[in-house]
Amino acid sequence: TDIAVYSYGNSDGVKTQDWTVIDPTLKLGLTNTIDAELQVTPYQSAVTKSAATTTSVSGVGDTIARLKINVLGDDHGAVAVALLPYVKLPTAQSGLGNGSVEGGLILPISISAPGGFTVIVMPEGDYLKDTAGSGYHVAFDFLINVSHPLDKRWTFYTEVFTSQSFQSRDKPVYTLDEALTYALTPNLQIDFGGNFSLNDVPPRTQLYTGLSQRF
Repeated sequence: TDIAVYSYGNSDGVKTQDWTVIDPTLKLGLTNTIDAELQVTPYQSAVTKSAATTTSVSGVGDTIARLKINVLGDDHGAVAVALLPYVKLPTAQSGLGNGSVEGGLILPISISAPGGFTVIVMPEGDYLKDTAGSGYHVAFDFLINVSHPLDKRWTFYTEVFTSQSFQSRDKPVYTLDEALTYALTPNLQIDFGGNFSLNDVPPRTQLYTGLSQRF
């Protein structure tokens, strides 16, 4: 679960501030290679300020259902690959979501590299609702994440991410992301991180902290 996520943006004189509080992803192992995941967002708020107006909306966010299917690795070998289809259910308060069902497919690939490094490469294809009209468009995300343990409890992560939309007038997103995790117990860890825009496309900064518990 995210404990708290804060995002800030400033584009063409319009400032945005978003908060998400307690944003859990519940995972249930169905077999040794398949799990079902459900992400719910009980509270989210968004504030938009311009020279003329200020608007604020808060409430429940969207719900995302996923199915993770391991197709290679399964805790063995240097490479692991999974298929992660997902669907977004439009449960968000008006003004926080677009009220439409969306979905896509994620392909996480984890590689154990020399020197104790782990490299994750993750392409993602999305089928998203158009901003205007009733149509849909395709978007493509891609990230490369490199992590390394600092000691028995701390692990450091660095990542580059891009999102490319095939909807006209959408700008590409490029971010540099940094994170630390700390293992409180063998089955409980806390994380801290930030995502920082490289081309000033909102949000410019996103800061978060969260917890992961294995049962």
